[in-house]
Amino acid sequence: MSGAISLQFSLYFTSYYRFPSHDVWAVDTTAAGGSFIAAVALGLAKGYDLVSSIQFANRAAAIVVTRKGAQSSIPSFEEVKDCFN
Repeated sequence: MSGAISLQFSLYFTSYYRFPSHDVWAVDTTAAGGSFIAAVALGLAKGYDLVSSIQFANRAAAIVVTRKGAQSSIPSFEEVKDCFN
């Protein structure tokens, strides 16, 4: 089952990006969207460009949906960095 978020967008109508979801076994989607947005913001705050921030957020959301609950499902920054490498 595909989980997390699949996203496509065009940046300033010059470049086209596609971010497919990671294949995970989703057990609870609570907090997936909020975690995705927070992870994009965190990536940007840490100096990542927008594309890298979205890739980071996609990994974070993939982790979140594999766990039950909301706050308890949110991974640490290090866990997301190390995941899917």
